[in-house]
Parts: sequence; structure tokens; C-alpha cells
Amino acid sequence: MIERLLQISHEIEADSGPVIMILLPTRELAIQVFEFIEKLLATIRSLNKALLPHINSGIFIGGLPLQDDRRNLKIQKVKVVVGTIGRIIALIKENSLKLNDVRMFIMDEADKLVE
Repeated sequence: MIERLLQISHEIEADSGPVIMILLPTRELAIQVFEFIEKLLATIRSLNKALLPHINSGIFIGGLPLQDDRRNLKIQKVKVVVGTIGRIIALIKENSLKLNDVRMFIMDEADKLVE
């Protein structure tokens, strides 16, 4: 994922939509993946601040206020979306999450996601 981000980073504009979407079957797994991505991005930036300048991540899971998710997508311009299937579908249906700029789609435990 990071390798792909580095390859396309010069094409990602600050006001573009998400470029990576990661779907997970549970909140717990989504939180773990989100925390790992945050640490990874922080490490990369500590080595070179010019790398991945517009890349940030956001977590979108049930149990958290939907209005916070809308705000994060609109104001923070999240580039790496990490979330559970139910919340992601809800955001897509209400047109808060647009997939036009997504270049990488990752499904963890895909068999559980389609159950």
C-alpha cells in the first residue's frame, strides 16, 4: 500500500477524495489497521516531511457519530479510508463518500465481508 502511495503521491491533490479504501469485517480489526497506518505515515514523515504531503487516514466504523464521518470526509479530505462494511455502505448511499479517486481497494477477510 505504501509503495503504491509513493508511486502516485505526485498525482494526489489536497482536495481530491479518498485514494485507498480498506474494508474490514469488525470494528476491532478496523481500529488496529487504522492505528497501524497512522504510525506508518508518521514514521515516513519523520524520515522525510516531503513524502506523502496530502495523505491522511480516517476510520469509519459503526458506533461513532455519522456526522463526524461526514465532517472528516468533507473537511479533512481523508485519502486512506479504513472502515467496516456497514458504515462505508451508509456513507456511499448518502453520497458522503465518493469513490471517483480510489486507486486501491483492499478487503481483509473478504469471506466474512460477503456473509
